[in-house]
Amino acid sequence: MARPWVLVTGGQGFVASLLAPHLSARGYAVWAPARDQLDIGDRAAVESAVAGRDWAAVVHLAGLSHVPTCERDPGRAYRLNRDAAVDLYQALRRHTPGAHFVFASTALVYRTPSGTEAATDCVLTEDREAAPTGVYAHSKWEAEQALCQLPIDAGRLTIARLFNHTHKTQPAAFFLPHVYQGLCAAGPGRTAVVPVGNLEIHRDVGAVADLVTALGVLVAHPWSPGLGVFNICSGVRRHLGQLARSLAARLGVEVRFEVDAGRLRPGEPRSICGSLDRLATATGWRPRCTEESAFLDAFLADDPGAWTAAPPRG
Repeated sequence: MARPWVLVTGGQGFVASLLAPHLSARGYAVWAPARDQLDIGDRAAVESAVAGRDWAAVVHLAGLSHVPTCERDPGRAYRLNRDAAVDLYQALRRHTPGAHFVFASTALVYRTPSGTEAATDCVLTEDREAAPTGVYAHSKWEAEQALCQLPIDAGRLTIARLFNHTHKTQPAAFFLPHVYQGLCAAGPGRTAVVPVGNLEIHRDVGAVADLVTALGVLVAHPWSPGLGVFNICSGVRRHLGQLARSLAARLGVEVRFEVDAGRLRPGEPRSICGSLDRLATATGWRPRCTEESAFLDAFLADDPGAWTAAPPRG
């Protein structure tokens, strides 16, 4: 029996490079083209690529995710994050109308807690009001809205709102990789001085390995045709200061944090966590790296793909 084909866009990206072998190991034939193999901003190239196979699913991870770059060039951000997603979806509907389209959106589309809510343990569910701030979040939200207005026919449209998922190889623009790089620069047995913002906050930070398994479950689940919107998150509130100190202890590095005013965000919510209940109820998926020790193991793993080898727990 022929293996079902899955297109994973953004093949050079960290998540796509892990998702492709994960899906392949589970019986799919996967094409995860690099940028020079498929320019998602080129409508004709997208049409040609989609017309070439009978796709079971498309996981659309490609786009412009660097927030400062989006702010500097909003035209490009909307073209790659919104318009390219619509073009890809429409091409898929024309050539393989029964295929499953998984669009990687962001939890930044949700309204940020403010006022009295900012002092609470806020849980973001899929029913929360959308109020994106900034070009990146707006471009993803407009993509969601545009996709939802298009016909689904016999296919399946899934919008996955991704929360923070991290690994040591990510750029230092992300919190824990920034701390990790500062600790490594000092070395074991020495003291690292790491500039930080507010460490007395809680955030939902998951392991990239869990994100990959969740996307794999979304692809494989025997859905009925229709629309689904799901958070992909850890469902765990992690105290950033404690997490950073635990990482330092793992690496055997003494650490002194220095507050950098440029990293502070006035009015920042005290605690934000995602709800994974809808995805867990629909598929049985649960993250594996919820305990701090398992999370740090996955963060420090030289081969994060190894963490996706075991099926997720039901």
